[in-house]
Amino acid sequence: MSGWKAGLGVTRYFLSFGRAGGKGSDIWKWTAKNVDIIAPDIYKYHPNSYRRYCEVYNREDNALFIPESSCAELPESAPNASNMFYAIGKYDAIVILPWS
Repeated sequence: MSGWKAGLGVTRYFLSFGRAGGKGSDIWKWTAKNVDIIAPDIYKYHPNSYRRYCEVYNREDNALFIPESSCAELPESAPNASNMFYAIGKYDAIVILPWS
């Protein structure tokens, strides 16, 4: 889970008990009962890295919702389209939004 420090421009900070994915998901699901979905921003281009994010965030109690996935016009971002189709087909992603 991330947030923004007030008064310091766009400096990003992370809460002390870690990101919302992985083992942190259990903490978020247990303490934040009103959170419906914990979603990753995936800016990894390599298919193995992208799929690892999908595996971590796709849980029985958490639908895979990807609010940000890079579609920059760079040579290394070319696999993003295949990554998105893989997330839909293999991990039942309900939303994937290309961004940046």
